[in-house]
Amino acid sequence: MSSSAIAEPCLGEQPADILDCVATAYESRNFADYADLLAPDFELYFGDDPEPVTREKELEVAQKLFTDDAVESMDLQVLEGFTVRDGTDPMTWEIDVRFQLDLDLSKEGQQHVSGQPDSCVLHIRRAANRQDRLEIYRWWQAVSRPGGAFPQPYRKAGSR
Repeated sequence: MSSSAIAEPCLGEQPADILDCVATAYESRNFADYADLLAPDFELYFGDDPEPVTREKELEVAQKLFTDDAVESMDLQVLEGFTVRDGTDPMTWEIDVRFQLDLDLSKEGQQHVSGQPDSCVLHIRRAANRQDRLEIYRWWQAVSRPGGAFPQPYRKAGSR
């Protein structure tokens, strides 16, 4: 696990470059780099739920995953066939992408967990303070889980 306390900004000529930055942050378990990818006003949406997950909650869940001793390794794959289109504002883009997260766990013996490929739309922009830096300001994720339930770490008290 990376112990880098200083984040490396996601620099890129093309909006799709941020996909490599996300995958690298996951694979290296570099929380600072992952946090740096999320804009201050970042929101995460699951399915058609109108209530977003805040940046703070997403970072709380990510930090637990990145630092969990039971997670020996993780691999976030960007599956082929993503598309990039212009966003509604200048210097913004939307990326339709499918990610698959695979984990190797040491709980109760070695276990490999291969996640369902998740369809996402990432809303990307150039950072206001650094035009050479890309950031994610909105992440919409299709919910392909039974009953459309929130993934466990994100569930609100009293929800499924």
